Amino acid sequence: MHISLDSAIGQQRRLNQVGETINSIAAPAAAYSLRSLTGGDPKVVRVRRESDNTERDFTASGVSSGAMVDFVNAQTVKPLDTRALNSGGSGERDGDFQIASAAYSLRSLGDRQATVAATGDTVTAANGKYVVQVRRSRDNTIKSFTADEVSDGTLVSFVTDPSTGWNTQPTWNTITGSGVIRSQSSTASTSTLTFFAYGTSHTISDSSRPSHIVANEGDVVDINLTISNIQGAASIEIRAAGTDTALASSSTISNGTVGASFTVDSNANGGAHIVFSSLETPSDFSDGTITINSVTVTGKTGFVRTWYDQSVTDQGGGTATGNHVTQSTATKQPRVVIDGSLVVRATKPSIDFGGNNFLERETYTQGTLSQPNTFFSVAELDAYADENRKVYDSHLNTSRNMLQLSTAGNGQFAHFAGTVVATGEDADADRHLFTSLLNGASSSLRIDGTEKTTANPSTTAMTGIVIGANHDTVQNFWDGDIQELIIFNSDQTANIGAFEGNISDQYGITGVPTGANTVNGFVETWYDQSGNGNDVVQATASQQPKIVSSGSLITAGVTFDEANSTELVATDPVITAAAAGTYSTFSVQTISNTESGYLYGNASPTDGSSLYASSSTYIVSNKNSATGFDSISKGASEQLLSAVYNNNDAVMQVDGGGSTSDGSTYNFSAGTSNFRMGNRASGTSTGTKLTGAIREVVVYNSDQTANRTALETNINSHYSIF
Repeated sequence: MHISLDSAIGQQRRLNQVGETINSIAAPAAAYSLRSLTGGDPKVVRVRRESDNTERDFTASGVSSGAMVDFVNAQTVKPLDTRALNSGGSGERDGDFQIASAAYSLRSLGDRQATVAATGDTVTAANGKYVVQVRRSRDNTIKSFTADEVSDGTLVSFVTDPSTGWNTQPTWNTITGSGVIRSQSSTASTSTLTFFAYGTSHTISDSSRPSHIVANEGDVVDINLTISNIQGAASIEIRAAGTDTALASSSTISNGTVGASFTVDSNANGGAHIVFSSLETPSDFSDGTITINSVTVTGKTGFVRTWYDQSVTDQGGGTATGNHVTQSTATKQPRVVIDGSLVVRATKPSIDFGGNNFLERETYTQGTLSQPNTFFSVAELDAYADENRKVYDSHLNTSRNMLQLSTAGNGQFAHFAGTVVATGEDADADRHLFTSLLNGASSSLRIDGTEKTTANPSTTAMTGIVIGANHDTVQNFWDGDIQELIIFNSDQTANIGAFEGNISDQYGITGVPTGANTVNGFVETWYDQSGNGNDVVQATASQQPKIVSSGSLITAGVTFDEANSTELVATDPVITAAAAGTYSTFSVQTISNTESGYLYGNASPTDGSSLYASSSTYIVSNKNSATGFDSISKGASEQLLSAVYNNNDAVMQVDGGGSTSDGSTYNFSAGTSNFRMGNRASGTSTGTKLTGAIREVVVYNSDQTANRTALETNINSHYSIF
């Protein structure tokens, strides 16, 4: 009660109350910090990572939790462009390119992606940077696609592009029961027949059961018909070519114009013929007519015939390795388009392996792959079952390398090279990044960036690769999707972080450390938490202050560097000093005793206000120079600086003590130039720009004498400065 009374009569508050925030003690004109000054979780900073110039906003919790540092450290270099770390210890990746033995993905794995031949395409295509070769269901046309064509809809458009017309024009030559075909005619896309049928059990068909249309499971067949002079209702049906196996439920037809639509629910070698059943003409012996106006097949499924190897054999990147995995048997091809949509997992294209689908290469072009081997794969089961399931396996090699969900490991993920080595990680139906290193005593299996086992499988070699199945190709099929598989015939321990970082970023796999954390992060915007929108910004990359250095958070705060002219600018004066020179600022900074420069302020008019750090003191200035009014000694460690001005009632303090005032009257004019951190005016000379770090700046355009202790206590309670 006494504290509230003190505040009410304008006396200084004696302590910071429990639960108070900077904003609740007194509403500032601007407030900058990497912690929350509001009690919530406000957006505090926008950071640019140096590796690829990507920017992202972070809240206070995002900074404190490490999410901001994780973002900065994310490895943005794609796998095929990854270089070895500098042998001199600089931390830069400027060594040799890491050469993969095979690399499979639906994205481009780097600028060094191989140019390959579209061998097997039924539409002639030039060599290109293809990632997948697809057979579409509606007519079995085969075409190769680049990563861009996979993601931009070109692949799906190819698969779902409808066709109109016959694969084989029908010849209606069979009618069962008491009936006769009177006449028929057809064009490339139509057919008309007249008939007489006495009774209700008649069927009209083409006796040889040819492939009238090409359609596979999931495809939609639309038949537009005109029916006249039949009695009651009949049906139209599509059946497998060469047999009478129904491919979809029959559709009822009657007099008038009708449309019959079928979704093919089974796959009989892609061909289908049309059958009319239960036909009956009137008892006056007049003929009935059926006219098929059009037959349209809309493909809904895209099957993977080839998953292209993107790797290259040489440092120059000009020679494709060519270890493509293929599946020429249509019924064993995995799918990349289902129900007319691209297969997507966590927003990224994927290949669906289900049933008995797999892709394989019998032999590697460069011969066998002897240990050491390193594998990076991203896979997800549709549903977990305690049984062997293989992500990949060595082709026809009984002492093989493989990654599996293993019953031998009691339902755990395991790798195998002659001996099953389980991880202790129970298998599940989540999407994971698997890193399998096979190198004798150095072997390990990592899941989502965490090492699960260091057990040593026996040494073996890979003679070829099977993706999605056991090596004998008849069992243990992977029932789910696989998004990426990259194989190195080398121990990639030194580069695991770089690969895992890029892959986990691509597929949204969280919690993966990135290994060699050498990336810098810079502040593009420091957000104003006051609610007044006075954000300080630096759009020029070279002038942005640093917040993450070589992969680590700079604990001293946002770091300015005079040599790079770093500064942050608000498009507002912020310190207006409108009430006869009245304003207050509170800031936390670390400035070496050997450094000097403006902390923050505005430069005009000539009596605008700025805070300056000389080599030994903090100075309040109202001129375009470091010549100021009040000053107070500065130390080399982190300090809390308070400056409260109300004409001649002025106080400067460091760490809550050492007040200074010369008793003079200061009539600061309202500021008209932009507020800046790390400088006072654009283009000011060397010696005025700051080299140092700032953790917090709070500005009031009022006399905060009554709240000074509460504000200082709040700040010190967080930073433990004094």
